[in-house]
Amino acid sequence: MISFEPLRRLLEERGISFRQLTRDCGITSNAAVALNNDQSVRLEVIVSICVYLNVSIEEVVVIKAP
Repeated sequence: MISFEPLRRLLEERGISFRQLTRDCGITSNAAVALNNDQSVRLEVIVSICVYLNVSIEEVVVIKAP
């Protein structure tokens, strides 16, 4: 199971809205819903977020034990 809780915390700390992130990164509405619901998304979506925020993957997603 994955969680994008680190991403949500990071956005809050930086004062970036989720809407702004999706718009600036060109994330589709389907991918945005998946991110919000801690569902899997394509690696390229995660990479675009990491590049935009200038962080490593570990700072936006964690793997949780089931």
